[in-house]
Amino acid sequence: MEFDLLSSDSHHGPLIEVRSVFPIAVVGVMCPAVRERQAMLLSDELSDAARRAGWLLAVSFERVEHLTSACLNMLVDLHTRCRHNAGSLVVFGLPSEVRQILRVTRLDACIQVASDADHARDLLMGTGPSALAA
Repeated sequence: MEFDLLSSDSHHGPLIEVRSVFPIAVVGVMCPAVRERQAMLLSDELSDAARRAGWLLAVSFERVEHLTSACLNMLVDLHTRCRHNAGSLVVFGLPSEVRQILRVTRLDACIQVASDADHARDLLMGTGPSALAA
């Protein structure tokens, strides 16, 4: 499988890899830590990937070890943009502590969390079990 590496962060290498674009953008976050600066850059890149795929976006955090509230805020904004454009956002591969934060803050009620890429695709295509089962 080929990956399209986008937006090299001069200090940390590529920020994302685009695994597929049509009919759903499946994008992997490449940086091990997503802080405020990375969240700002990711927002633009993820929005562009979502736009190219009709606002159906699955984002993998499998390589991310740490993220801040700036990343969570970016995900809420991205979710809003996807919904505004009749699309949807699903995340997967989140560190367990982040999944717990999403549950405690009830952000998992708006941001769908999948167990893996296949589950994310199913959710976005409307063929999979509820995100609550993830």
